[in-house]
Amino acid sequence: MRDTFVIAPSGAGIQTLARVSGSGLYSHESPTSMVSGDGPQLVVIAEAQDVAQYYVEAPESAAIRVCGDDPAFFHVRFRDHHAAAALIIDLFKHLKSVIVDNDHGLLLSISQFDKLTSDRPNWDWSTAESEVP
Repeated sequence: MRDTFVIAPSGAGIQTLARVSGSGLYSHESPTSMVSGDGPQLVVIAEAQDVAQYYVEAPESAAIRVCGDDPAFFHVRFRDHHAAAALIIDLFKHLKSVIVDNDHGLLLSISQFDKLTSDRPNWDWSTAESEVP
């Protein structure tokens, strides 16, 4: 499984995100995590405030500043980057101040992430070090 992280404004929780998305495509593992798909399309997302400690130095600290003073952190585990992108966009597109961090140096706002994954469907954003494929 691969990993990525999503940083959102304070108050964004799994239950609220699932309710706002309205797609009903997710099953809750717990009040703080959910699952989408299965097999190669499996994506698991969980609230992960413990990763905040890794966002204290530049460039991460500067990038997440747009999320406010006490951002919410989410850990996304997946096998297929297309399935993960679809879930991330569905859950977070309604929020303006969201950062997607692929843990390889790529930090994108949710609007940049949505545009790039739409414009470049063959681009594997999950391992990219920059937004240029």
